[in-house]
Amino acid sequence: KKTDDLSDIKASLKVQEFQNLSSKSPYELKPSFNVSFKKDWEDNEDQSLLLQTDANFSYDQFDTGNNAKKNIATGSRLASTPSVSFPMKASFGFLKPKLIANLRHYDLDDASSSQESLAIPTVSLDSGLYLDRPFKLSGYNFIQTLEPRIFYTYTPYEDQSDIPYFDTSLNELNTTTIFQENQFSGQDRVMDTNAITTALTTRIIDDSGYDWMTLTMGQRFYLSDRKVLEEDRYASSSYKGDKSDFLVSANANLTKSLRLTTDYEYNHSEDTTNKFTSSARFTPEPGKILNASYRQVRNPSSGKYDVKQY
Repeated sequence: KKTDDLSDIKASLKVQEFQNLSSKSPYELKPSFNVSFKKDWEDNEDQSLLLQTDANFSYDQFDTGNNAKKNIATGSRLASTPSVSFPMKASFGFLKPKLIANLRHYDLDDASSSQESLAIPTVSLDSGLYLDRPFKLSGYNFIQTLEPRIFYTYTPYEDQSDIPYFDTSLNELNTTTIFQENQFSGQDRVMDTNAITTALTTRIIDDSGYDWMTLTMGQRFYLSDRKVLEEDRYASSSYKGDKSDFLVSANANLTKSLRLTTDYEYNHSEDTTNKFTSSARFTPEPGKILNASYRQVRNPSSGKYDVKQY
């Protein structure tokens, strides 16, 4: 893999192969080429941010390895997801409208269609407020923030069922991905979405700007069904409800060397916990780290907690 970085322009070229002894080989990339151009456009007078643009292009040739399944689709994909956003910031909050074009073209072998093309628009609006209050604790000055946030996104539906899944899967929802326009990773699916995400974050910060505690709670509400999830592979998907799990993420620095992190997902419809993770990280000095964690994940099919890790 080779990557070049020319300020706002980045490019990479990759060839990927696998040698599997038993399991089926995933798709191999022969080759994969990516180039992107990201730029913040500022006002020359006051240096305020006027515009953010992201132009990207990728070409991927998907082939099968020695242990791959027989008669599965292969081919090439051209993909581009250019976007432009108009960030507006003030001391008390922000507003960020964004326009995205999801562009794809496929040349396929051993598939139900030899060629497929997509052009799907997406619009989103991200907004938030910054509120804070000072307080003292044990003679030290702190600031507690309160940061409500509302995110809206809309993407119309287009049938993509004839396109293979080369490198795409549903993203796991958390307090970061819940603010993404497309719920899929990879390039082979664009989720049709009409949804509002609401969240609330509070932080405790000292005079130096050190973040001692962060607590975020959020949930996404779907205003219409997602037709892409009507494909057979999502027949029992927990993502098909009218709202996401209620998400909670908490981080606390008890000292500057001891950090605690907890993530929690609660399903209102079934009145159950879908996932709980908790971890501790201790760094007594540079070069020495001690980690401990617990993870519990519920299987939506059986209703049992199949994954428990310590």
